[in-house]
Amino acid sequence: MRLFQCIILVSFISCGLTGNKEVILAQVGDEKLDQSLLLAQLPQGLNATDSLAFCKAFIQQWVQDEVLKLEAEKITAPADLDIKVERFKNQLLVQELREKVIAEGIGENQNSNKDTNQIDMSEEVLLESKKWKIWQQYQIELLKKYEAEGLIKKP
Repeated sequence: MRLFQCIILVSFISCGLTGNKEVILAQVGDEKLDQSLLLAQLPQGLNATDSLAFCKAFIQQWVQDEVLKLEAEKITAPADLDIKVERFKNQLLVQELREKVIAEGIGENQNSNKDTNQIDMSEEVLLESKKWKIWQQYQIELLKKYEAEGLIKKP
C-alpha cells in the first residue's frame, strides 16, 4: 500500500516520463532525479500529506545539492583528492561516533543536571547564526542563477 501511495504522490509531482518509463522528478544539467531514488528515501509510515511534503522537500534539497555540486566542479580538483576524500570519510565516521556518545551521555545525565538545557546566546552562537544565514542566502542566489540559465528543469 505504501508503494502505491508513493507512486500516486510522485505522479502528482511530476508528469515527465523517460523511454524506460521511469518518472523524472527534476533535472540539473545532465543529472536527473528519478522516482526510484525518491522512493528509496521515503520513510515508512507517513500519511499522504506528510509523504507529499517529504517528496517536495527531498526534490528541492536534491536540486540545491546538484547546483552546488555543479558550481564546485568548476573549481579544479586538487591532485590529492583521494587523500582528502579518505580523510573526510574518517572525520564523518568519528563525528557519528561523537554524536552517539554525546547523545547517550545526555540521556544518562538528563535528570541529574537540568541547567545544561538552558540556551546561552553568546557572541559565538550569534556568529554561527550569521554564518548560517550567509550560507543560506548564497544557496538561494545560486539556485536562482541556475534556474535563470535553464540548468534546472522540473517537468
